[in-house]
Amino acid sequence: MPELLSRHPAQMFLDDVAIEQAVRLRRVLHQPTKWPGNPVYTVGAPWEGTGIVYLGGVFIDPRDGLWKAWYVTYLPPKCPDIIFAICLIVSQDGIHWERPELDVKRRPNGEKTNIVLDLGEAGRTAAPTIMYEPENDVEPWCMFISLCWPADSTHYKGYFLRSQDGVHWRWLNGRPDGIFHGMHDRTTAFRGPDLSSRTSCSGGGRKISTAGNSHESRTRRHAT
Repeated sequence: MPELLSRHPAQMFLDDVAIEQAVRLRRVLHQPTKWPGNPVYTVGAPWEGTGIVYLGGVFIDPRDGLWKAWYVTYLPPKCPDIIFAICLIVSQDGIHWERPELDVKRRPNGEKTNIVLDLGEAGRTAAPTIMYEPENDVEPWCMFISLCWPADSTHYKGYFLRSQDGVHWRWLNGRPDGIFHGMHDRTTAFRGPDLSSRTSCSGGGRKISTAGNSHESRTRRHAT
């Protein structure tokens, strides 16, 4: 138990694994209720289309204290030049969200958008996973995304990107030089316990793939 709490000091739900001893205590589970102000964000810009397709991650940025969320817009009807793009919204409290005006992707009329990454002629593409890695002082934000390239390909590969501010992203392995992980489009990623590797998993393919700092992939099947 002490080892568990030392590795994960913040616990959302305490179960018996993290409790060393309980005397004259009774566990009470309360029914959660939805916040009456839902939804906290609704799309409204032309490039956002009809709704949020994928959510890549939600973080409180330790550098500026802002809540930040990355999400995907896909084939917005009013913006035919956009196929698959990743957008960013920010919040002071996690409840009231707004679109920042960024310089990454502008509309044909020069209007700024909140798009941080436009994949252009992308083929099949999965949801991005955003990770914050504070030990990287220069570029603490990391993104993993699985996609097919060129657009007519059916083979998914994984790609890593890094960013200093979560807005301007740099491809670590440019297309088509991705990691062939043998999985499909329902992929997500998380950091390994040694902090030097990242693991991606796929529900549809029932596989787990691990990539280290060299971005070489090791894949194994995982029954679910």
